[in-house]
Amino acid sequence: MQEDESSAEQARERARALGYRYLGRRDRSEREMRAHLAAKAVEASVAEGVVTLLTEQGYLDDARFAKRLAADRRRLDDWGPERIE
Repeated sequence: MQEDESSAEQARERARALGYRYLGRRDRSEREMRAHLAAKAVEASVAEGVVTLLTEQGYLDDARFAKRLAADRRRLDDWGPERIE
């Protein structure tokens, strides 16, 4: 029983570390985070817990992600408002 709890906690800690590391270079959407964790073989329920934690901590914010993406596209790729929508 204790080994199961220990391995479950290790899985959660690994998933949290993967999540923080993935956010190290740029903002990510919740969808990107879920896909990244799934690609790293993180169980869906554990991944959902990480997404919730990162959202509560303010590290994952889809609205902020969308605003920054739109601003980057406008600035770097000369996209206009119509194309961004």
